[in-house]
Amino acid sequence: MKRTIFLTALVGMFLGAAAVADVVHLTDGGKLEGKVIDAGDVVKVVTRMGTVTLPKDRVAKIEKKKTSAELYKEKVAAVADNDAESHYKLAMWCKQNRLTKEKLAELKKVIEIDPDHAKARAALKYVKIDGKWVKAKRGMVYLGGKWLKPGEAVEEGKSLYKMKKYEDASKALEGAADDLHSDELIAEAHLYIGMCAERLGNWEDAKTAYGTILGLKGEHAQKLQAEVRKEIIESSTGGMYLVKGSAGKEDIFSIDTDEKKETEKLTGLQSLTNPLVMKIALREKCVTFIEKGKDLLKKAKDTSDGTAANDAKASKLLDEAETEFDRANRIAKDVARGYLIEVVKLRVGILNNAYGIQAARVQGQLLRLNTIEDTHTKMQLARKLTGELDELLRQLQKIQKLVQEYPDELSTQLARCKALSTRIRALKAQLNAFAGR
Repeated sequence: MKRTIFLTALVGMFLGAAAVADVVHLTDGGKLEGKVIDAGDVVKVVTRMGTVTLPKDRVAKIEKKKTSAELYKEKVAAVADNDAESHYKLAMWCKQNRLTKEKLAELKKVIEIDPDHAKARAALKYVKIDGKWVKAKRGMVYLGGKWLKPGEAVEEGKSLYKMKKYEDASKALEGAADDLHSDELIAEAHLYIGMCAERLGNWEDAKTAYGTILGLKGEHAQKLQAEVRKEIIESSTGGMYLVKGSAGKEDIFSIDTDEKKETEKLTGLQSLTNPLVMKIALREKCVTFIEKGKDLLKKAKDTSDGTAANDAKASKLLDEAETEFDRANRIAKDVARGYLIEVVKLRVGILNNAYGIQAARVQGQLLRLNTIEDTHTKMQLARKLTGELDELLRQLQKIQKLVQEYPDELSTQLARCKALSTRIRALKAQLNAFAGR
């Protein structure tokens, strides 16, 4: 496990520098994008969301892609020297692909062509005071006639967004973004920058902001939002989204009863500048995750039969189902709550079965321990059985945490978990007497 984490981190550093995104074409017609590592019998693909391991017989072909540095050389050669806007767009592409030196060169080129280019000036840390462009104070953001620290500017930007002052919010957030030292804050700022751009209909700026989040190393709460929003924008011509009929909206707004009336007239092609339209689009993406999770949950139910082998398979299926439901919940809070409750219920049932099998085994071994005369042998067997019960207890504690998230719906399961904990500890106490503890 440690080796995999180290390998992922190492590749993550390489991806940050070179931004190589190979394409793995699968035999079933699917594909994955990421850095490909040949690991003998398997292929590891380091994607934005984590590492996927595939047996080689599932891989049809691997398509190698150019690095960001190589692509930049091609792009800059195609841009006219006097085209300020194209150089600015290229600077934003460089930012998204973490080409810092090239980004600065492009921004400087922009203000050489157009000294009053507001976005390029802002990106180079200039502010306009009394009609003149002035270099900003180091590590500070000029907003509303006062200088703010970057973190303060982010909070101000978020407040302005909630007040629907999207242009002002965007200026505050963009001014702070390059001076933020925490990736979590950078992700949060760029999520709001992207949402401001959505409201203003600046689709390229929105995609750039979301691309910046996706380029960050490690896992961040905003990554899935950024990925899905970017996909929605890219698949919508001119920011227009095809909204389904009222039946579809009834399903995806089932936990937002106050918004149903507002969405009833939103049918056909609608602009994503309307936050409710984007919300509908996000919820429809949730449906995809939920349907996949439901399928995995059904397979888990069909697989679980009380035997150790099949219950272990069912637990793995539940892990996958929980991931899909969690993805839906991270896009729209609690949209998959009911399904996660079903997952937890089944987990408690499987653990209860596992306890029954383990308890019967331990009871049998307790009788055997009473017949073993050699103290060392007796202690070794007792400690081995205690270790197995400790592992069962660890699993129970993880499940208890999940159960406690839904105290009203899972009160019966919570009581069952507490009873199981008591029984496991009682068995451990009996074994400890033999283990010399």
